[in-house]
Amino acid sequence: MTFGVDVSNAADGPLSGSIAITDTAPGTYYTLNGELNARTDSLAAGVYTVVCFDSIGCSSKPVTVEITAECAAVELLGAGVICGTEDSLIRIPVNVLSGKVSHCAFRFGDKARAAGFADADSLPLLDGAVAVPLPDSVKPDLYTVSVEIVDRACGAQIFDYDFTVFYPASIVRQKWNNVLAVTNEDYNGGYTFSSFRWFRNGSPVPGATGSYLYLGEDVAFDTADVYHVELTRADDGVTLPTCPVIQSLHTDIMPYPAVTVAAPMQGVRIRNVSVPSSVALYSVTGQTLWTGSLSSDADMVRMPDTAGVYLLVLDTGGERHAYKVVVR
Repeated sequence: MTFGVDVSNAADGPLSGSIAITDTAPGTYYTLNGELNARTDSLAAGVYTVVCFDSIGCSSKPVTVEITAECAAVELLGAGVICGTEDSLIRIPVNVLSGKVSHCAFRFGDKARAAGFADADSLPLLDGAVAVPLPDSVKPDLYTVSVEIVDRACGAQIFDYDFTVFYPASIVRQKWNNVLAVTNEDYNGGYTFSSFRWFRNGSPVPGATGSYLYLGEDVAFDTADVYHVELTRADDGVTLPTCPVIQSLHTDIMPYPAVTVAAPMQGVRIRNVSVPSSVALYSVTGQTLWTGSLSSDADMVRMPDTAGVYLLVLDTGGERHAYKVVVR
């Protein structure tokens, strides 16, 4: 007599294999590894011998089959850009090529744990990724984690994984429609930077190595461009970029002087005076030379009659900025 055998490997746990005996005549019975009518599901990985018997007890030739443990084949993909305080999760994509994943676990390196990352167990694989929370105010840096991918059939596979936390784009402020500036330690999370390098659409901007990027007079940002700045910390020398900075063109920006070099007694026009603002002029020694107010129809500040360097401070009530003006 003849019969068919379909084998399902153990892919969903150590006892998840099965053998289906097919194409048998009525009244057929069988033995599995010598056991009469043994169960053919919930089988462990191993070699099994099937013998079938017809209704009058005639036996078939033995058929040997093997159930194997089907381990999950997975690959970890790049985590992408992690933007400091602007992101709440680290999301690592996991591509399951075969088999089934039960759960995942994270074991962070010493530097990551010191920065506030916490080990995690029994993390589900959701929408093709595993995720853990990003600590509040995490320091931008390069970190390591061991990612354990656990399948029911074979246990854990461990992947050593590097990820980088970038500076959030919020530490860069747009000033007017042609200037981007890195905020100081009072506003950027407490970091002091020793060097700067600006990029537009992934390429360095020639000569742009200061704390601000100035496009030039009468030049405005193209909103299709994407900027970022590479920053080197003064305390540990670590160099990392910010996340992409998306600039916009707007009219409600901070007032600013139209020129920063003027002749003695020249009137300097203050642009973008959209709300009543106060203005003060100081000498380099801090002496107050003049104070006044600005409005949309009174936007001129007259310079002193003596050549020198002066500080012009504009205050809208919500923001306060200082500008160096050279009189010569």
